[in-house]
Amino acid sequence: MEHRTARLPDGARARDHRPPQGAVREAVMRVAFCGLGRMGRAMAGNLVAAGHEVRTWNRTPGRSPPGARECASAREAASGVEVAITMLADDAAVESVSRDLFAALPSVGVHCGMSTISVQLSRLLSQEHASRGQRYVAAPVFGRPEAAEAKKLWILPAGDG
Repeated sequence: MEHRTARLPDGARARDHRPPQGAVREAVMRVAFCGLGRMGRAMAGNLVAAGHEVRTWNRTPGRSPPGARECASAREAASGVEVAITMLADDAAVESVSRDLFAALPSVGVHCGMSTISVQLSRLLSQEHASRGQRYVAAPVFGRPEAAEAKKLWILPAGDG
């Protein structure tokens, strides 16, 4: 069996400059985490432990994991971050917090929705973020709080780009 290597025509350059699959990003990210129930608090704590700058917001104050900066609103938490994660109870909670995210995320920001929400709301969030130059990734999780603490959740991300 003959081995072939794909070659670009002379003068052509590769367009895809992404790091190789499996490469680990070393940079610290600025992350907002909204929703600090048992799952969210464990997930936010893992981000802090990984060395990221984490800002949190929760309807009930005082739930931030050690090392995270607790904010007075979702808008404050998401101001200028690269990624805003929501881990909230239902469509109504996600919809109310998303208004703050639309306003606070920079034009290249990503909203990673990890709550279990309706398809209709997920589509609306995708459209609203896109209209602002932002991205929305639906990333529901499977697992219990113990799995979140142990970094063993199953996450199913889906979104544009």
